[in-house]
Amino acid sequence: MTTRIPYIRWCGAVRCGGESSLHKTVDRLVAGQSRVLTPSISVAVTKPLHFQSDVQQRRFFTSPAVNNYTKLLSDDLVVRSFSSTAGDVATSKSADTNQQIISHAESGDITSAQELLTQMHTDAISQNGSDQFADIDSYTAVMNGLIDQQKQLISSIGEEMNEIASDLNATMPNRLSSESNEKGTAKVMTLAEMANDLLIQMEDISGVSDRYSSMRGNVAYELRNANLLPTSHHYDLAITSFVNAATVARDTNYSSPATNNAPYVAQRWLQRMETLAFDPYSGVSPSVDSYYHVMEAYASLGNGAAAIPANKNRAPILAQAVYDKLKENTNLIPTVREHRLLIRAWSNSTCKEAAYKAMGLWMNMLRLFRAGDEEMEPRLEDGKMVLEAWSRAM
Repeated sequence: MTTRIPYIRWCGAVRCGGESSLHKTVDRLVAGQSRVLTPSISVAVTKPLHFQSDVQQRRFFTSPAVNNYTKLLSDDLVVRSFSSTAGDVATSKSADTNQQIISHAESGDITSAQELLTQMHTDAISQNGSDQFADIDSYTAVMNGLIDQQKQLISSIGEEMNEIASDLNATMPNRLSSESNEKGTAKVMTLAEMANDLLIQMEDISGVSDRYSSMRGNVAYELRNANLLPTSHHYDLAITSFVNAATVARDTNYSSPATNNAPYVAQRWLQRMETLAFDPYSGVSPSVDSYYHVMEAYASLGNGAAAIPANKNRAPILAQAVYDKLKENTNLIPTVREHRLLIRAWSNSTCKEAAYKAMGLWMNMLRLFRAGDEEMEPRLEDGKMVLEAWSRAM
């Protein structure tokens, strides 16, 4: 069964100036289509609404089909409005929570800030919403707050150590202070591990860990949020946190598996920065400070009364290896800090070549100074450290 398209006459009311030869041509073309067989269709040809009578318009708008369509359209608008409102409320709530996290972190209340951040992380995973994670400003504020807390603890520990040194006869206060310093050092290490976990979380959510790390997090691929891509600042914060833990452990003669491993974790993050630097879209690259801090962490292994004897020889070798990597970086130039740190590290070592290494660094400083780099001028203290290294080698 086939249906022919009926002949359709153009309504003269819609023509300007009545029927024209062009309109008659169109009429003939349309009429000609009536001879073409087409599939069965139902065609309803009605006049435009503004040409219908008032009675016909009322019948049209009160018909069941139109009423049902109007109801469906109304329900759809309500659902869309509700979804939009719910999304706006969720976005507003996330923005408020992020602001609370930043406020807590900047005021020093890291515990409350991290609780809120953890809650946002949990909610985002449970509700499958990548936009519900804390934003990068919140992560930055918390990591900055962790470093500030470390600095405050290190300052307090330094003051107590000065008091101990000024009152050698007060044995009981000294013992109590030592216990307090050990607890403070352990707390500094805990803060470093917290910063480490936050950076791993950022890598996991942003997807960096998928490309560069053997570690895989618990965040599904659908929840990836590129807005949490860590920057060089975040990697430097993680490095600094472990350097702080390593140096305060040296100063307080505190030793634990975590503090002994701190320099190696710092180097791991430095290596990550070096890897990411090959990706022009990562925006991450190590700075001279990045290398210096890792060198500082390794140098701390060989210092302090609680230093393992084997570390006295290993520390300068590891620090020298980081310095050599810095020299290989064509975008960076070692400064006087790195030279003096290495001279000190080699001077404290019992390696046979320690004196030669220290002497070589001192002569390199002298050469650069004579070439016009005034910052590299060797100081009296530098020469004394080299002489100590030679006296130990004899």
